[in-house]
Amino acid sequence: MILAPDGHPVRSNPYPYILEHRLVMEQHLGRYLEPDEVVHHIDGNPSNNAIENLRLCKNQAEHISNGHPHHGESV
Repeated sequence: MILAPDGHPVRSNPYPYILEHRLVMEQHLGRYLEPDEVVHHIDGNPSNNAIENLRLCKNQAEHISNGHPHHGESV
C-alpha cells in the first residue's frame, strides 16, 4: 500500500492508502480505476507491479476466470 496522491478518490477507507498495483495501472491508463475493476498479476506474484505483469479485469468474475485462485483452487 502507498499513500494516495492528493485528490485521488479513496473508497470507504479511513486512511488515504491505495494498493500500488492499482496506482501503476491508473498511471498507465491515464485515469482512475472504477471500484469494480481488478488488477491481475499475470505471474501470480503480488510484489511484481511492473506494468508488463499487470492486466486490468472489469470485475472479480473476470479476474477469477483468468486463473486467480478462488477459495484455494483455480477456477
